[in-house]
Formats: sequence, structure tokens, C-alpha cells
Amino acid sequence: MLSTSSIHFAFLSLILLAYSVFYRRFRRRLQFPGPSGLPFIGNVHQLPKREMWLEFSRWQKTYGGEAIQFQVLQQPAIVIHSTKLIKELLEKRAYIYSDRPKLVMAGELSGMERSFSMQNYGERWRNQRKLVAAVFAAGKVARYHSLQEGQARMLINNLISRPESLEWELKMQIGVIIIRLLYGYHIQKPDDPFLIAPLKHLEYFSEGTLPGGFLVDTFPQLKYLPTWFPGTGFHKTAQVWREAMNDACWNVYQWSKANLATGQTLQPNLFSAYLRDGQLSETQEAELVWSAYSVLAGGLDTNIAAAKVFFLAMVMHPEIQRRAQAEIDAVVGNERLPTINDRENLPYIRSIIAELFRWHAPGPLGFPRSTAEDDDYNGIFIKKGTTVFINVWHMLNDPEVYPSPETFNPDRYNNSEAEMKKVLDLNFGFGRRACVGVNFAMGTLYAIVLTTLATCDVLPGIDEDGKEIITEHGYTSTIISFPTPFKMRIRPRSPKALELLQAANISLGDCPEI
Repeated sequence: MLSTSSIHFAFLSLILLAYSVFYRRFRRRLQFPGPSGLPFIGNVHQLPKREMWLEFSRWQKTYGGEAIQFQVLQQPAIVIHSTKLIKELLEKRAYIYSDRPKLVMAGELSGMERSFSMQNYGERWRNQRKLVAAVFAAGKVARYHSLQEGQARMLINNLISRPESLEWELKMQIGVIIIRLLYGYHIQKPDDPFLIAPLKHLEYFSEGTLPGGFLVDTFPQLKYLPTWFPGTGFHKTAQVWREAMNDACWNVYQWSKANLATGQTLQPNLFSAYLRDGQLSETQEAELVWSAYSVLAGGLDTNIAAAKVFFLAMVMHPEIQRRAQAEIDAVVGNERLPTINDRENLPYIRSIIAELFRWHAPGPLGFPRSTAEDDDYNGIFIKKGTTVFINVWHMLNDPEVYPSPETFNPDRYNNSEAEMKKVLDLNFGFGRRACVGVNFAMGTLYAIVLTTLATCDVLPGIDEDGKEIITEHGYTSTIISFPTPFKMRIRPRSPKALELLQAANISLGDCPEI
């Protein structure tokens, strides 16, 4: 017969075991705060179709914490609102937080998932990234300055007579820069198919990233339905997108490859640096094509969005524009046009650039990540496959960090390079997925900003009665967010400034070899 003490010991052990099991399960169920969802659908009904970053920011203020959590059907998602959490998860645990979620319409069905920007972290991703990383290394981008400066000057020349064509001119001139560098092809007319093809595909891709745009993104199982089944028109749409993407990726590559030996392919360019070393296997060739298109797709929209924010800010803040012009005049003078290298001596211009990215980040929610395995953060369970958003907009509009965040104010940095860097780091990614072309992209933006301010005044548009229009602005809800259309004028600051612009030697073949 068991003794009383043995029974007590067994009973106590049973209680401790039960508590331990319960405690572990309870801890495992802890999650970040967030809105309560409904059975089966989760929080689908609470997700807005416009400016999702604003709703996530409101949720953070309601529920608190470093992140908020919600559910779309059976898919968990978290939204990070803290730079501390970014460092803890996306940088220190990059091996978990470097995958991408599956985008059904914009990625899987349209074929864009082959781009390294949308692939999971792995060997294929590393190979594609490595192909372009060396070309855009910080020590090499200076050799592309003449190309960037030349197209910036052409941009402003064209906008003086056609300010209403701002968006198209940005697409044209920024497209010229990137396509020239990647493929060695010189775009000379606006309807060039090698420019039109990527612009068309990027419009499709942006449409595919709109919240609630396609039911198949909410219910991925629909992708298995046959094309004849009612309600599956997305299959035909995806096929159109896939064809547009293949045209954008492969046609210009085939031209570059075919004309390398004839000398028509301009040097330097990304493709020739690899093709001249010998024959590539079919797999290597595909990796090269996709790595180049990843840069083109990522660089075009981000640069265009940032440049549009610049023109919008100048229209709305003439006093900031005048102060920036005075700084350029004092440092550069009026006998030459500024160059990208002049930025080192222009602290107020650097502050304006940082404030552009703070005032409205081109990617307000970044590009979502996905967890490669289960994780535990301070007792909070983060399930494998959780979608991870980074609310860049919220962190850059936090009034405790940036007082009066709605105000465009370059003085808020007090010429602190460290404070400006914080803003840029939030915009250009973290950990293993940090933007590979950040130095090149910044060079293009500086060329546009410096050329514009040195030579022209950016003014509000005028109505039919000749009165200045009060500029109202909003932003698109796409994954790369652009200012909505606004009216403006571009006026040369002086006959001398116009003369310098018109005399600028715009040459696309002067870059030294890579």
C-alpha cells in the first residue's frame, strides 16, 4: 500500500505536470494584440481597400505594442511598428524573416514569382542577387553619374515646355537610365517597345497588389478552377500579364545579346559583362534575365514615386525651394550645372532628400516578408508562414519622433547625417533583403533634384483665369505609392540657366567600362 507521503508526492507531481503543459500551451498561444476577427474569415471584412498603412497605424494606436496581428482566413499576419522589433526580427533573425509570401495573382499566376525580389531566400535568390550586386556596389556607381545627370537635364528641358507630362517624362528618362545600364540599349522615342513593355507590365503588377483587387488572392484555392468555370476571369487576365512580363524581360535581352558583337549594344552594361565571358547555360541565362528585370521593375517605380514627391513638395513649399536654390548658387555658382558629386557640400539638399522619403515613403508598407519557420519573441508565438508587413509610413510619421509629421520640414534633421540615414534605411529595406541598388537610385534622384533647383522654379499650376491653383494631394494605394496627379509649372530661373540646360552634352556612351 502506498504511503500518504507517496500519494501527496504523486498528486503534487501530477499538478506540476498539468501546469507545465498548460503553461507551455498558453505561452504558445500568445500573440501580438490586434482586432478580433470572425470565424473562418478572420479580419478580412476589416481590411480597407485604400491606404492600408493608415488603418494599420490606427490599429496600433488602439491596441498598442510593437506590432499588431490579424488574420485573413487561416493566414496570420503581423504589422511591425517599431524599429526595435525590426532589428530583433528582420536583422538578428534574418534566417527566419527573409522569405516572401505567395502573391497569387501578381506573382504565381502571372509568373512574376521568378523575380528575385519575390523569391524566398535561398540559393536561387542568392545567385540572382549576386549577378547585379557587383554592378551597383557603392564604389562603382560614380561611373554612372554622367548618364544620370544627362537624362536629368533632358527631363527638365522637356518639362519646361510640357509640365503636364511630368509622370510620363519621369517614366521616360528614368527608364532610359536603367535600360541603358542593364541592357546597353538607348531609348530615343517615347513609344519604344523596350520601354513600353516594362511600363505596361508594372501597371499590371501594381493592379495585382491592390488590396481586394482579385478574389483569388483572398481565396487561393480558386486558382485550381478551370478557365471555363464562372468567375474565373482572373485566369485570362493572368495570361495577359504573363505575356506582358515575358515581353518586358526577354525581348530587350535578345536584342542586347544579338547586337553585342556588332557594336550596337552600348558599353558598359550588365549583360555584356557576363555574356562576353563565354556561353551561358540555359539556367544561367534565365537567372541573368530575371535578375536584370528585378532591378528594372524595382528601380523604375521607386525612383518615379520619389521624384514625383519632390515636385509636389516644391510646388507646395516655395520657401524651401528658394532656400535650396540659394545653397546651390553659393556652392556651385551659375557658370555650370551641378553634379551628383556636389551633394557632399550641400547639407540642406541632403536634408530635403531625406524629408522626401519621410514625408511619404514610396513603399509605405515595404514589401511583405514571410516567416520560414516558427518563432518565439518574448513569449509571443509567430507561426511559420506568417506574413510580415513593416509599416514604414507609421514609423516615419510618429509625432513623438517627428513632431508635426504632416509638415514637410527639412530642418527637423539639424544637418544630422545619422538622423537622415535612419529615414533612408527604413525606406530601402533591412537585413538580407536590403535594396541592392540603393546607391544607384539615390544618384538618379540627386541628379533630378539638383538639376531642377539649379535651373528652374517649380510653381503651382494655373486655372483658366490665370490664377494659381491650390495644390491638393493624395496618394495611390499600390505597393509602390505615388502622389495622385497635380498641376504645376516649370519656369527657367534665368536666361543663363536655360542656356546651360540647352547646351548640356547629353551622351549615353561616355560611361567607362564596368
